[in-house]
Amino acid sequence: MSVQFPSGYEPDTEDAVYRANVPKENYHIIGEGKYSYVIAAKLDYNHVEGKNSDTNSKPKMMHVTCKRYDLEQLKMTRDGYTRIRRELQIFRLHRHENIVDFYEVFTELAAGLPAFIYVVSERMNHSLAEYYEILTTKKIEEVDVLHLGALLTQILRALSYLHQRGIMHRNISPTNIGINTGTFTVKLFDFGLAREINVNLDHSTNVETLHDFALQSY
Repeated sequence: MSVQFPSGYEPDTEDAVYRANVPKENYHIIGEGKYSYVIAAKLDYNHVEGKNSDTNSKPKMMHVTCKRYDLEQLKMTRDGYTRIRRELQIFRLHRHENIVDFYEVFTELAAGLPAFIYVVSERMNHSLAEYYEILTTKKIEEVDVLHLGALLTQILRALSYLHQRGIMHRNISPTNIGINTGTFTVKLFDFGLAREINVNLDHSTNVETLHDFALQSY
């Protein structure tokens, strides 16, 4: 995928899962939603504002996801800009060990005007859906109770943290839960549908996984 990224970014050529037959100078897509694409990249930590201002130091590359919103498309929706605002507010104001780290936001220009907005955050090794697909291919039939308990505990910690601060994720599903298998760290991501709790609103509408996953409203 040909896109315009600022300095400090480079294509993630190490991705063996999603990257196939992609020229090394191009970025690649790892997911897409109703209003956005999710692009894999590597980011030099030294270029992240507020993290390390020394851009001349040795590069420290991190695997990140760049959620790319099309502003023209969002303009056609009723609450597109509101979604981005909510997502950025939650990422900027809330930090937790079981929620992916937010790094920065930037725009891409077209004809001199902002055309796309990117929300950049930490990338996990796998989504929970991918993780269990891998286990299925390995034909692991016996459930590891300790791993399952650790997994559920981390998900519930993240949800508890959000709920105590009056925030509902509203799109909890195996595709929106990440896992780093080396450390068995589990984190929530994709806050595009998240909202602050309001007793005067119906929060059961506009939920992505209404019939597929019972926890989505949380």
